[in-house]
Amino acid sequence: MKRPFFINALIALSTLNAGLASANEVVITGNVSAIPDSTVVTLFRLEGQMGTGIAMDTVYNGKFQLIAKVDSGLTKTDLNLFKDGHASWSRMLYLRPDAKIEINSNDQYVQTWEVVSNVPEQVEYDRFISNSKDLLDQLQQDNDFIRLIQPKSDHPTAPNTELNANKSLRDSLNSVVMLRDIDLLKQMPVSKVWFDKMEDVVRKMSFYEDYSAQCKERLLELYQNLNDEDKNSRQGIIVNTMLNPPSILTVGDYLPDGIFFDIEGNRHSLSELKGKWILLDFWSRGCGPCIMAIPELHEFEEKHMEDVAVVSLSIDNDKMWREASEAYLLKGNNWNEGKEDMGLYQNFGAQGLPTFVLIAPDGKIKSTWCGYGKGIFERYFKFYSRVKDKPGYLESNGVYTIRLPKYESNQTDTSIDVERIELSDEGTTLFFSVNYIPGWWISISPNSYLMTNDGTKLELTGSEGITPGEHFFADENGSGYFSLTFKPVPQDTQSISFYEGPDSDWTIEKIRLR
Repeated sequence: MKRPFFINALIALSTLNAGLASANEVVITGNVSAIPDSTVVTLFRLEGQMGTGIAMDTVYNGKFQLIAKVDSGLTKTDLNLFKDGHASWSRMLYLRPDAKIEINSNDQYVQTWEVVSNVPEQVEYDRFISNSKDLLDQLQQDNDFIRLIQPKSDHPTAPNTELNANKSLRDSLNSVVMLRDIDLLKQMPVSKVWFDKMEDVVRKMSFYEDYSAQCKERLLELYQNLNDEDKNSRQGIIVNTMLNPPSILTVGDYLPDGIFFDIEGNRHSLSELKGKWILLDFWSRGCGPCIMAIPELHEFEEKHMEDVAVVSLSIDNDKMWREASEAYLLKGNNWNEGKEDMGLYQNFGAQGLPTFVLIAPDGKIKSTWCGYGKGIFERYFKFYSRVKDKPGYLESNGVYTIRLPKYESNQTDTSIDVERIELSDEGTTLFFSVNYIPGWWISISPNSYLMTNDGTKLELTGSEGITPGEHFFADENGSGYFSLTFKPVPQDTQSISFYEGPDSDWTIEKIRLR
């Protein structure tokens, strides 16, 4: 399946911030002979799950200088290099007011660059860097930024083709780094840096399934050895939630309730919206698509105010949420759990932002999706809120017709639905309705096929109203109709599944024929 441009769900970095109230300057100088001129150096302040740019310079004659303004106290930041659209791995830097930081390096491996700093937390953190520098340098070779600048470097390193081609090898190296980090955590006292690394390892663990069990066992032991105060701290709660995640909710489950707070501090619950459709919007101020979605969310709620309640649930901390709410003029049910991304968001196993959840008036989850594109709210609501009649069955003149057939799942982003099926000795015809963005196109692969419940594959033999492989445009209402004909189903077939080509994730699973 092909379709026009759509905004993917990516957590975007917010725009460069020139200064903060009551800020103090920090000077970071770099001597990086292996980095070509015009490479952009950017420093991001890390807060919650977001980065905000606070300083920027370009490399010239192997040098750069960053002057950053930071709040009083400890500030956690990331230094990144950017060139020709490619980004380096990042170097973690801890800043305090009036800190003096010098970076010296004759290689391109940003994450393990030598940092000379008068900030105690930096010295503490860099124990982890030194402990795994050999593996981290090897892993950094598998990076588009490194491959881009190597030909221009005075210190080229031969690409590790085995590493680049072998995901299993990369995963094993990353897992060894995590295990080394855990062993070092056992030797160090609990501190802000200790918890930062603990949280980092816990969050990464889920990406390496083959090694997560042994990592989790050791991390649970570390957590259990914490005192009650540390367990009940913000990062202690995050670590515990990640190590003991809640049950994942799926379509058809009832949405659990909770306690939420508005900007004025008033308590709310989802049950007060009972009887309406609810659209949950999990967002962050550092997520570009989240911010782009706000005007359309307001328009959608105003259009359907009698039937729909939009609930915006920020996963930012209280300070970030309040600042963003004021900056972007959020309206209506703009709430916060006070748990950042460890609250209800975790119940959906969400991996990105924005994440949306559509709940029916009876409290059942109808759909979840990640990402924003123009018209998406209206399209999903139209698809799931429509009242469908019961399936109908009719046999006449050798044609067996199923009207409004039931199915197990529709994984076409609500873009198409099966309205009718006709079975005959000549073929199996599926009649589809289109539910898309007005004037936009979809394309159905000529390699589409059906699969019966016993594993028989039925190839596409014909079509009407659409030419497979070519653009089909929705009308001014986002609607349309077409049919696809496949080879006849074997006798006594109970269900079929529609697959839009072997390389597509568009499917309609287990469509009932009987």
